[in-house]
Amino acid sequence: LCPDPHEEAVGLPVRWGYMSRPGNDPMKRVKENQDTYIVLDRFAGRDDQLFVGVFDGHGPNGAKASRFVRDELPTSWSTDHLAKEPFTVINKGCLATNQKLSVSDIDVYVSGTTGISTLIRGPKLYVANVGDSRAVLGRQFHDGSIAAVDLSRDHKPDDPEEMARIVANGGRVFEWGVPRVWLRDVDMPGLAMARSFGDLAAETVGAADKFAIWASDGVWEFMTSQEVVDIVTSNMAKGPTACCEAVVAESTKRWHQEEDVVDDTTIVITFFSFP
Repeated sequence: LCPDPHEEAVGLPVRWGYMSRPGNDPMKRVKENQDTYIVLDRFAGRDDQLFVGVFDGHGPNGAKASRFVRDELPTSWSTDHLAKEPFTVINKGCLATNQKLSVSDIDVYVSGTTGISTLIRGPKLYVANVGDSRAVLGRQFHDGSIAAVDLSRDHKPDDPEEMARIVANGGRVFEWGVPRVWLRDVDMPGLAMARSFGDLAAETVGAADKFAIWASDGVWEFMTSQEVVDIVTSNMAKGPTACCEAVVAESTKRWHQEEDVVDDTTIVITFFSFP
C-alpha cells in the first residue's frame, strides 16, 4: 500500500510516506499481513502534533491484535493531560491498551503485537516501544554524512536485562532458530521478542535531523539502522514514499538470501524541515 508521496502535516514542517508488504511462506505464497501502521495529523486536536505508529502482529490472531492496538493506542494518549504530562500519559496509555486487548473478544493467549509509536509535538519526539520494531533518526553532521540515531531499544529475549526480567517472572529463554521466550515448564509460546504489547524516550529534533524511520522487524532482521539510513539518504530526492519502497525492496532481497520465509514488512518515514 503506497499513498500519495506528498502527504504533509498541517502545522509541522513534516511530510511522510509509508509502505506495508505482506511476507510469504516457503512455498512463496503471500501470507496475511499482520503488520499495521498509522499516521495521524493534528493529533489530539493540536496542529503541532503528529502520531506515528507501526505494529507487528504475531500468532493466529496477530493481525487482529495489531489492528486493535493501532486503533486503541492513539485514543488512550489523546487526553487533556498529554500536554503537561506526556511520559505519564504515554506509559499509562500503553498499559491501558494492553489491558483492553487482554479482555477484548480477540483470543490473545498465543497472539499479540509489537508497537513502536511516537508523539511528535513541535520539534520534540516522544517514543514508546514494546517489542522489536524500531524507530531511527537520520542526523546530518558537519561533513554532510547522515548517521543513524536509534530512538528505541529492541526488546529481544537474549538482551541481558530482558532475560533477567523473564527468568525472574518464571519464564525461560533458549534458542529455537532465534532466542525465544518460553514458559517455565511448557515449550510455548516461543516469542521471538521479549515484550509484546515500554521503553519511553524523548528526542528534540532540529535542522540537522533530516528524517525519522519507524519499521517492523521485517526491515531490521537483516539490516542495521545505519544501512537503512544510508538507503533513505541516497533516495531522499525522490521523496519519502520512494525511500520506503527502496528500503522494503532491499529488505525483501536480503530475506530471500537468508531464509525461505519473508516476514511482513512495514515502514513509515517522515522528512523534517525544522529550522
